[in-house]
Amino acid sequence: LTAAISGDGNRLVLTDLTTGSTDFSVENGSTGTAAADLGIATTTPGAAITGKRLISGLRDTLLTSLNGGQGVGTLGLLQVTDRSGVSASVNLASAETLDDVIDLINASAANVTASINSARNGLLIADDSNGGGNLIIANGDANNSATKLGLVANVAASSKSSGALKRQTISEATLLSSLNGGKGVVFGDVRITDTKGITKTADFNTSGLEPKTVGDVINAINALSNGVEARINDAGDGVILTDTAGGTGTLGVTDSSGDIAKSLNLTRASKTIDVNGTPTKVIDGSNSYTIDLSNLQSSSAAIPLSSLNSGSGIGTGDIRITDATGKVIALDLNGSDAGITTVGQLIDAINTKATAGEVGVVARLNSAKTGIELEDTSGGAGKLKVEDVGSGTAAKDLKILGEATKIGGKQIINGAGAFTAASGTQTGLSALAASINDLKAGVTASTVFDGTGYRLTLAVNATGAANQLLIDSGTSAMNFEETAKAQDAVILYGNSSTPGGGVLVSSQTNTFTGTVGGVNLTVAGPSDTAIICAPGRPCAIARSARVTIHSASVT
Repeated sequence: LTAAISGDGNRLVLTDLTTGSTDFSVENGSTGTAAADLGIATTTPGAAITGKRLISGLRDTLLTSLNGGQGVGTLGLLQVTDRSGVSASVNLASAETLDDVIDLINASAANVTASINSARNGLLIADDSNGGGNLIIANGDANNSATKLGLVANVAASSKSSGALKRQTISEATLLSSLNGGKGVVFGDVRITDTKGITKTADFNTSGLEPKTVGDVINAINALSNGVEARINDAGDGVILTDTAGGTGTLGVTDSSGDIAKSLNLTRASKTIDVNGTPTKVIDGSNSYTIDLSNLQSSSAAIPLSSLNSGSGIGTGDIRITDATGKVIALDLNGSDAGITTVGQLIDAINTKATAGEVGVVARLNSAKTGIELEDTSGGAGKLKVEDVGSGTAAKDLKILGEATKIGGKQIINGAGAFTAASGTQTGLSALAASINDLKAGVTASTVFDGTGYRLTLAVNATGAANQLLIDSGTSAMNFEETAKAQDAVILYGNSSTPGGGVLVSSQTNTFTGTVGGVNLTVAGPSDTAIICAPGRPCAIARSARVTIHSASVT
């Protein structure tokens, strides 16, 4: 048996070198689906098995990567009728990529043009006939191709957009070195606490055993054997952690060292979803962010504890809260309550424990939304007080350490100043821009006046092709158009006068370090003028070449 890359470079080919008379077959092992994923799980009477397409190319998208990696299944006939009444049946059975779909539609008799939509998240079919009828796109057979691609239409309109086709962006094969815009991760230990308070630590920084892929991280988490399971989420854009312990506590993840959990968006607060009819705590590390346009108010309750004290967070010790009758609440932030990661979760935990233990304390945000406020409701003769236990500093960091003061006849501890006030209600695009910026998603939103009205602009903070931005307008009426594409800087290194004589070198920034020994280059713009460097002498650069040489001694 031999394995090789096919002639088109996009798939595997297995060849049976024996002379036997039985069928040649490949199937999945007792566990896993590797053979099916590679498209080689089949049986043939011949000597070769060719797998499915695995590589889309630099500017294309595999159909198998849509719908969060679930793909669109088998495609068949697409019936397209332009607005002048010309109809065509387009056979999409051979399509493996979105470009294949586009090419097949554009080669049909219907006077339409297919392309990637302006938001770059789906397809657009535009009518070019100038007719007065309806643009009709329908399923041509039982494969329901138009439905699968979001193109079903019978409208008096000049175009039909598929909307977001939900391309998978994260898989188990995703390299950790590709995260954070290509900067990679800092290896360290990740602490995971299930809802029963059981904490386990995944070691990701042992020399020689560091994980290389997202799948390696998932496997390590699942090997911890506490009540947490990890997998790629259904949207195909991150890792999801599901609590299987079924406790009443909080599911939480923290980086004890390094930033792997943060890089995978797993340090955010857990939420409760329905899993097979059971309310279940999950942390979804999706790299997609959703804005609810119906409610653009922000809340201090969502502030991460890790963001307090200028990003230093709060201590992980124990907090003891005693009401005026002497009854006590204990918060074990480095044990059973270690899953608490936001201000809102901490407030909820205090109130839950107070109710369960019949302790006369109520926690809430203060009126200024700048800290946690505690009120004694016991009516006892003593004083409401908060203490740090041992060497912990959590109460001090939250500015609730100490005894209550009487305000309006009530015993109050006010942690004012622990964080800044929420921005409050905003309106229009400014509110939307503020909400997007509050996500800290690596994107900066702003508004701009174009002479006739205001527009929302979004810019990715990091450079390079790895930092492309995909937007889905969802059910809103907003339309987005890409004005500048995320791309790498590219230079040709070598003899450009001979076809194939040079090598293309790319960089996420405009700086190239180490391409040529002893020379660092910063490009300022496109140029077709060569820079000539020879051993033992400085580099020669023409005035028209838009390059800065930082070190020009070549030996």
